Amino acid sequence: MARYKVINQAGKFQDPNAYTDVIQYCTNPDKTPSGLIGGRNLDTDYAAEQMETVADVFGKNSKTRVEHTVLSFSPNEEISLEGIVEIADSLADYYAEDYQVLYAVHENTDNPHVHMVMNRVSHRDGHRYRGNKQEYYGVQAHLKKELRKHGLHLDY
Repeated sequence: MARYKVINQAGKFQDPNAYTDVIQYCTNPDKTPSGLIGGRNLDTDYAAEQMETVADVFGKNSKTRVEHTVLSFSPNEEISLEGIVEIADSLADYYAEDYQVLYAVHENTDNPHVHMVMNRVSHRDGHRYRGNKQEYYGVQAHLKKELRKHGLHLDY
């Protein structure tokens, strides 16, 4: 079963290097040998700079800067890397109306997984992503639907 996990803890990703640090970790070539990196509303080569620019423009380059999540698949699940990218693209699309999103497929473990990094400041109007229960349940419902297309289920 696929698992979806929010990495943010209280006080995490609040430092000035948060954009750069988390994006460098997620796009590390040792973890992403196939180069399966994508995103919405940004150039993946300049994602950290572009996310920081949006936050600066709206005067909100403080507090928690990014939402970092991981969608992982167990080794016994039969899903191709292409299928994982389809799901990651769908998840990026889910947030794209308001937010900049980067994803990277990690292949360096027995269980392939996708790291997603989302700017918590909207590129459209500067509002902040709250990360409340309603938003979390909304993304879970979206993920369930997408996983079903691949014969997979979301584990809690």
